[in-house]
Amino acid sequence: MPKAGALGEVPPEMGTEGENPRQRGEQKENPPEQSAPEKISDSQTRNPDITANDNTEEQNDNTTDTEDSTTSTKGIKAGGDLVINSGTYSINSADDALHSNSSLTINGGSFEISTGDDGIHADSATTITDGNINISRSYEGIEGLSVDITGGNISLTASDDGINAAGGNDSSGFGGRGGDAFAATEGAYINISGGKIYVNASGDGIDSNGDITVAGGEIYVSGPVSGGDSALDYNGNAVINDGIFIAAGSSGMAQNFGSSSEQGVIMVTVDYAPAGSAITLNDSTGKELLSWQADKEFSSVIVSCPEITEGSSYTLTAGDFTTEITMDSLVYGSASMAGGRGGMGGGKEARGQIQ
Repeated sequence: MPKAGALGEVPPEMGTEGENPRQRGEQKENPPEQSAPEKISDSQTRNPDITANDNTEEQNDNTTDTEDSTTSTKGIKAGGDLVINSGTYSINSADDALHSNSSLTINGGSFEISTGDDGIHADSATTITDGNINISRSYEGIEGLSVDITGGNISLTASDDGINAAGGNDSSGFGGRGGDAFAATEGAYINISGGKIYVNASGDGIDSNGDITVAGGEIYVSGPVSGGDSALDYNGNAVINDGIFIAAGSSGMAQNFGSSSEQGVIMVTVDYAPAGSAITLNDSTGKELLSWQADKEFSSVIVSCPEITEGSSYTLTAGDFTTEITMDSLVYGSASMAGGRGGMGGGKEARGQIQ
């Protein structure tokens, strides 16, 4: 495989199902009197909307990566930092659609992504400030040691975790598939302060090996059906201070936001609710505060919005299930277990327990 991100062949490769000209057997002709491949710096990148750090060795088309002898099946990749500012991209790749061996930043653009691995992956920091991103198929949707989302419209479907913060290099979840689910990773976090985000994940919806902070935006999560995963999963601390958050998933390993949250949040276990069931929260006057339809069946619900305040009462409806809730504190339903039918306790212990 050509060495990841080598700038002797920028712009980074974009493929369909991992196909590129070298896989089709096409030959690249060097310009006359050129003895070595052209090296292109950030300012010379052929697509002005994409920049990549010039921190890798020059190479020709016959050089292979020291870690793998096969041709890359990633869509767009960089050995250093990758920054995308605008443009329209349609990527169908066998491996990561957007990949950086360092940090990856998206400041704008329109993306249609289908991939057999990660939709967006950085070995270090993943940052999204704007853009329209639709990931229709992926193993994990958005991944990095850290993930910062401050804006954009994001919709993703993942066969494993939707948004994942872990550590290490590219290995489908950084610890491999089946790493230590209880171990916290230094430097791992997810911060969301803006944007509109829809997650449909068969594994954990939002999963951090460290902390999770929600400080704005709108987030809607259809989490797992299996009891071994949860819509919200963290090994450090999780707080919500602003924004709209609705998550539905399995109750077996359900986690709520922690007691340090500055915005009211409710987590309850509900009767089985089929796919398409509406989740609605009303205040004591009957005013609807939020409503959303889950993509999959669920038995646990987390809701949060600025109108949830301590001392107030609310009605939560999920499918045919309805419960009355009085907020004795800002967090209803413990961080490490789902509340039983609108009450505290009676749930199942989960990982990342907060005392």
